[in-house]
Amino acid sequence: MKLLLTFLTLLVATNTFAQYIFPEKELCEELKKRTLAVQLINEKSDLDKNTNNTLKEVFNENWDLTPIEFVTPAESKRILKEKDTKYVVLTQKDEVANDERTEWRDSKGNFSPSKEVVFTFAYYGFDLKMPTEKKAKIITSVGMANGDLSRIDYLFLTQQLNKLIKNSLAETPMNEFYNVDRNIEKCQNYTLVILKDFIKEKEIDKISELYPHNYELVDFKTYEDIVLNKTPKKGYIKIIWSNQIKMYEWIVIDAQNGDILSQMSFGGIKFGSSHKANEIINVKHLKHILNKTGQKMNNRYK
Repeated sequence: MKLLLTFLTLLVATNTFAQYIFPEKELCEELKKRTLAVQLINEKSDLDKNTNNTLKEVFNENWDLTPIEFVTPAESKRILKEKDTKYVVLTQKDEVANDERTEWRDSKGNFSPSKEVVFTFAYYGFDLKMPTEKKAKIITSVGMANGDLSRIDYLFLTQQLNKLIKNSLAETPMNEFYNVDRNIEKCQNYTLVILKDFIKEKEIDKISELYPHNYELVDFKTYEDIVLNKTPKKGYIKIIWSNQIKMYEWIVIDAQNGDILSQMSFGGIKFGSSHKANEIINVKHLKHILNKTGQKMNNRYK
């Protein structure tokens, strides 16, 4: 059992990964000729209406690549079903998805004659799809660690889509798009913003020992203000769902422009558990933000 857990932990910690798929240039060139149809969620309550209004506001403020329309789930399905080449569609689901992993073992790690669920991760995903005469093509996808999305999540979404597409069009080399040396230097000169909810109270005193540069431990309101105001010289920690490794990871984001400055994989695995995103932050992993070898090994786009 211990051997299995050790193996799985090493697999997660050392797997080559990137947070999102770097899109193909040809698809991005075609995207520029079309209208972006952003799928909203079904409005069953005032909360749903407010969520849709927030998404509209953020996209109208930050999306500058193509004309944009906002569509219902039914309209999104129609566009894809009819292969309407006027659009590219950013789809989302009305509910959080569960990613279940199965093994020939039971919850105690012993052999089982049938496969059992040993890990469960909840996540929320957006897919940028391009209708074609045949099957719709996925341009890229952006995953969130939960479905309770706010304005800062939608800002992150638009920033990542813009950056991935623009850099693909510009044929930016991978080692320039994600430049480890540049990112580490920025982290060293920025203030690291950590949401209090991410850190266990008993571990707060350890932060300064593990991260020798400026940091702030803040409440959600302060965290939100820093992100939405695009504050210079701040890098904030966010937990996301990686669509490439199918796992949670936490990243450091440049608050001013949305650049990813560091990314780390899952902090630990509990066998037979449903994992919560906030449980992955482990203070001891803060030291890896500035670890050049680890960042070069673990951060790749493909």
